[in-house]
Amino acid sequence: AKKSATARGYGSAWQRLSTRARRLQPWCSDCGAVNDLTVDHSKDAWEAHEAGREITIDLVDVVCRACNSRRGQARDLGTRPVKGAAGPTGKAKFPSQNGRPQ
Repeated sequence: AKKSATARGYGSAWQRLSTRARRLQPWCSDCGAVNDLTVDHSKDAWEAHEAGREITIDLVDVVCRACNSRRGQARDLGTRPVKGAAGPTGKAKFPSQNGRPQ
């Protein structure tokens, strides 16, 4: 049986980092999608985690679930496959400051 996300190291600190990263960049780095976004981590992120250090935003990358699956296990973000997406290809669905959809 697969361990829970928390048991695999994705606790509350990870959730806060993931939320922050997706707010700062609401599109996939690989394909530009704006839906079903996740945060991918470099192998340096988990080395920091295992050494008891905080995982910082520079050690993660925002990608859609499909691209994250294509990437596979943790790898160096400097060698990630980039498909030339310069920005989002759709409209992000984050509420504006007044609470209404943008």
